[in-house]
Amino acid sequence: MKKILITYLPASLLLAFLAMILVSCGGGGDGSDSGTTLPSTKSVVITGTVPGTVAIAYDLPTGKEAARSVASGTPETFSLSLAPGTYYLMFIRNEGTASQGSLPFYNVTGGNVFTFKANTNLDLGVLVFNNYPRTVTPQIDSISGNDNVTESSMPEASFSPGAGGWTATTAFTNSTCPGHSPGTTVTEDVTIVHGYGLVGYTPAGTTDSAIGFANVNTAILTNYSGTALVTIFLTMQPDGSLAGTYSKVGYGGGCSEEGTLAAVLGTSPPPPAATLTGLSISGPSSMPEYGSPTYTATASWSDNSTSAVTPAWSVSSQVAEISTGGMLSCQGGVYPDQTVTVSATYFSGGITKTATMDVTIIHVWSIPFTLQELSGKAFLEVKSYAEGGYVSRLYKLNADFSLELTSYKNFPEVSGYETGTWSNDPYGIHLNISGREPFTVQRVDESATGITMLIYDGPGPPSVVTWNEI
Repeated sequence: MKKILITYLPASLLLAFLAMILVSCGGGGDGSDSGTTLPSTKSVVITGTVPGTVAIAYDLPTGKEAARSVASGTPETFSLSLAPGTYYLMFIRNEGTASQGSLPFYNVTGGNVFTFKANTNLDLGVLVFNNYPRTVTPQIDSISGNDNVTESSMPEASFSPGAGGWTATTAFTNSTCPGHSPGTTVTEDVTIVHGYGLVGYTPAGTTDSAIGFANVNTAILTNYSGTALVTIFLTMQPDGSLAGTYSKVGYGGGCSEEGTLAAVLGTSPPPPAATLTGLSISGPSSMPEYGSPTYTATASWSDNSTSAVTPAWSVSSQVAEISTGGMLSCQGGVYPDQTVTVSATYFSGGITKTATMDVTIIHVWSIPFTLQELSGKAFLEVKSYAEGGYVSRLYKLNADFSLELTSYKNFPEVSGYETGTWSNDPYGIHLNISGREPFTVQRVDESATGITMLIYDGPGPPSVVTWNEI
């Protein structure tokens, strides 16, 4: 059977998913009047602060994307311009990377559909991404009590693909993959499951699922195989079918493609297959606070076979987060050591299995430098990237506490020379470079291959680098 690479949005296209718009509904059904037309004047502006994210607004009556915005600036903000009407919002983080993921917007009151009058300016403020219960919410409710905005709650089950086998047709509009030239179509059987807000899309004969979250009648799904990132965008149609787009971005010279997707519910169930009986997690039981280990999930089946699967990941504590690809990280460090619980949930054939694993995040103590180790010394830092590029930095710590920093990057080729001052205390080396915020460098390990350093140069987790004295 042909393996279909399900609908993917182009990397840039998916990021926009992170916009938030949900409209109030009246009566029953989908809570909207399908005959309503939106005024042509875009007098509604929705803004908010959400780093590294795409915000997308969807029109409730049609389910079509109405606007999108990539967060930018300092702090990173988005701005959506809309006509008066009813909308719901979704956000995409880290679009086009292995940690790409989408989450729906919910107000702190639980509302997820919003009707806007003309001449509305709504600032949602700083938004918080919650891995559990898998929502994006504002820190402060700026919607309730706003006479220009009416909110309501529409359950995620509005996105309700029928159980059983589906027939999906992909029409390629752009492709570098063999046999998929523009205009080519591929039809195959797929399984689509939905529960607890999660949607899974699996081509027949595989366990290679694209997984994501639904918001009202739209779902954004992601599948990262290690060689390619696949993004699927699906919206429920009035007749119960599904329509959307797909994109595949290949890594390391792999092919890329994009196109449209349409799926209809099959008339007969798929042939009998092994059923899901269990799920387990593999990965280290501890990690340093600056580490980023990757966890994997293995499914067990009724025919006694096992296979690697792509589950929905979550972690119990706010001190850590885990990507859709299973990479665990600790944003702000810990003190003292802290144990968190990593959870994986996988759907197949109407069966859901969840596995958990306790992971201890270990606080890393810095090893102080003496002035004799630093004064008049030079240290070289080289960081390589999988794409083949590298960055090198030479730090010269002069005896008069002046600092010289020479850097070089080969993708594209850029070099620079900066000056400043340095100081040392038991917490680490403090570097003050002209035109930059001060930052701190700590020694956490030392071996024949170099000194392992943590560089704290921003609000996120530290960078892990190796210094060599020259």
